[in-house]
Amino acid sequence: NVVKTWTSAYGVVNAAYLLEDGSILRGGKARKPLTECRFIGAPGMGGVVERIGWDGVVAWRFFLADNDHCLQHDIELLPNENTLICEGDNGYVFEVSRDGQVVSTYQVPDAPAVFRAYRYPADYAGLSELQ
Repeated sequence: NVVKTWTSAYGVVNAAYLLEDGSILRGGKARKPLTECRFIGAPGMGGVVERIGWDGVVAWRFFLADNDHCLQHDIELLPNENTLICEGDNGYVFEVSRDGQVVSTYQVPDAPAVFRAYRYPADYAGLSELQ
């Protein structure tokens, strides 16, 4: 049985997660002429991330689709309510705040692409041997 569906103006691209509060965090496909992006239309390319509440109201939306970057692949809601977003083809990972500000950017050295990333706290036990 279908319990709930959400609608969006942007087609589904790759990741969609049901969050504990009943909202969803999803990647979407931005549309031309909304953006002039050389990536839009390519398989797996999105350009938009949305958080949609149980009531269907868009709580948050972030666009990044230009000729240098296009959001795609995985996304993760962080404990501080920021969102970790993989850009994909250029090896970038962005952390974006709820007000749409990019608060950190990391480009993986010598990586042509990044499709999934996780943010671990500084005190994560698995990192203790690296210090």
